[in-house]
Amino acid sequence: MRRAPEEVDIDRRLCDLGDGLYVKGFVNEKPIIFSLETGASRTIISTRVYQRLPEESRPSLSNGGKFV
Repeated sequence: MRRAPEEVDIDRRLCDLGDGLYVKGFVNEKPIIFSLETGASRTIISTRVYQRLPEESRPSLSNGGKFV
């Protein structure tokens, strides 16, 4: 049975696997981790890379949106 797309809170599904963005999901009822490609015109970096930036030069963060 095919699942309908659902709006999810990405904070609960993001995976920390290194310097990329990954999302837990399902294919044919089997769990899988997807590489997230936002197509955004802005650069997105991982939390790990952000934390390595000197605190005084880190840009402020805003709450991200949701993916469907």
